[in-house]
This record gives sequence, C-alpha cells and structure tokens, in this order.
Amino acid sequence: MSLTHNTDRIPELVATELDSPPQTPIAYCEVIAMLSRLEGVPLRRKDLLAAAIIGGVIRRVDDTFDRGPIDTAHQQGCAVTDAVLHPGEATLQHVTDPRITKAISMAHDTFTPEALDALKNLMRAQLDSVQQRLPATPSSVIEDITRRKATFFLFAVQVNCSMGPERANCYRELAYLLQLIDDYADYDEDRFAGIHTPVTRSASDTDAVRLILTQYRKVKNLFLKEYKPPQLIEPFSYIDQLLKTVGIVF
Repeated sequence: MSLTHNTDRIPELVATELDSPPQTPIAYCEVIAMLSRLEGVPLRRKDLLAAAIIGGVIRRVDDTFDRGPIDTAHQQGCAVTDAVLHPGEATLQHVTDPRITKAISMAHDTFTPEALDALKNLMRAQLDSVQQRLPATPSSVIEDITRRKATFFLFAVQVNCSMGPERANCYRELAYLLQLIDDYADYDEDRFAGIHTPVTRSASDTDAVRLILTQYRKVKNLFLKEYKPPQLIEPFSYIDQLLKTVGIVF
C-alpha cells in the first residue's frame, strides 16, 4: 500500500487493503488520535496506520481463536501467532486468511518496536485464549488471559514508547477495562459459543456490572495520579460513552 496518500484517508485505504469494513479502522484511528493528545505528542502517520491495521483485522483474528472446532482453532491460532513472532514466507504461508497475512506484514513494516513487542505478547495471550473454551479453566486463568489479550495497551506504546512504568500500568488496567466492556457487549454470543470470560463467569448481570464499574473506578484513580483532571475529560467521556452503549449507566 502506498504511504503517499492523504492522512485523512488512512482508515479507508487500510480497510480496502485488508478487505474490511472501514468503521472499526476509523474508530481505532480516532482513539489513537485521542491518545496522542493525552500524551502531548504529535500524531504520526505510522500511528494512524498501526491503529487502522489492528482495526481492520482484530475481529477476524479473534474469530480465528474463538470459533469453529477447538482443534482447528488451536491449529490456526498457532499459525497466526508463529507468523507474528517469526514473520517470513515460511510462517505466513500457513495462515489461511490472506487478509490476516497481509495485516501481519503491514504491522511489521509500521509498528514501533515497543508496539510490535506488545503485539507479540497479545498473540501469545490469544493462543492461550483457547483455554477460554474449556469449562474447567480456573477463573484466575480466565482473568489473566483477558488482561493479556486486551488490545488497547498496544496503542499506548505506539503513541508514547517512552512512558514510565506508572503510566504503562494505567494503560494496562484501562486495556483490561475496555476488554471487560467488550466482553459485556458480547455476552450472549460468548455464552452461546461456550467462551468463558470474567463477565460470563459472573453470577448475575448485576455482578458483571459491578466488576466493570469497580475496574472503572480503579482506572480513574490510577490516571488521576499521573494526569491533571482536565486532561482526562476526553478519554473518560469516551469510556463513559462506551458504557452507555452497552447499557451501563451510573
């Protein structure tokens, strides 16, 4: 894909390249732009590309691990993970979805080293996520997988690779919160597919909402230690809107 096009068209161009609807790449680009404002760093073209690439294939990658017979899911998941960890013709040829193959190649050309490391860790977590389809998997393992497979941390280190450990922890906890919200939105689908998450393991909807709001308060307290309140208006308005979208109002 040519990188000489107008920045405003990046989500559309990536979506076309990956044969994906443009809505998610656009949303992810808006998020990474918000992060650049929060961190006070310039928004770079490669940051938008990174967001659009993940947005273009994230659901497809998730489905590789979560759908179909578990043996097939594990086999394909291994192929995708191996291609991310060791990119090259020898590994990419085993990935059956050409759109994922293309996204992996684009990621290695675009991501910062820190974001690429985060992507590799994310794929290791995705491979472990096959355990989410097993009823015997302990809830502590389910939580650990859910934390590690959250995508948002990748965006944070793409935008600001030099953040200290305290800020990095803010984003890890925020990533977990956003993953919980996503799991809440997918509750019925996950239950039907036999996928276990901290949300589906909750005893009731009330308990699931309590879990999410407890994590929300934890995240807000962490961010208030690192950022001034005016800086947090935009990101927490974004989170509040996500909560309202899934029916959680407080």
